[in-house]
Amino acid sequence: MSRDNETVRFGVIEQNSDGRWTGRIETATRAAFGDRVHQIVGGWFDVTVSPDGDSLYVNDEGLLIGMPLNPYAPAWFDRMLVGPMVIVGPVDSEGYEADIRDEAILQILTEFHPAVNPAMYGIEVVITD
Repeated sequence: MSRDNETVRFGVIEQNSDGRWTGRIETATRAAFGDRVHQIVGGWFDVTVSPDGDSLYVNDEGLLIGMPLNPYAPAWFDRMLVGPMVIVGPVDSEGYEADIRDEAILQILTEFHPAVNPAMYGIEVVITD
């Protein structure tokens, strides 16, 4: 049974036209996800997996074509990466990407949009001592 019509929620971190890095959360159908990643990263993409199991998509030729160093990549990985990145959750047993983890959404929101209410993304924030 195809899961192409299901949606996947993912994070995007990219540099805007004035040189500032921005982050946001997007949703796409699984059928459209690859095309959307291609559009965001600016070409063919490569995927790497974080220690937490998140999948990170970046431009496959980013270094070769001189994309800027992405200062936010080390938050997910222990190495520097260039250009825009797309972050999704771990791949499931059928090979489909899971939605981005709530912790990763919070990390993006607090870095780029501290005034945004995480509840609008279905995230309950619990502060413990």
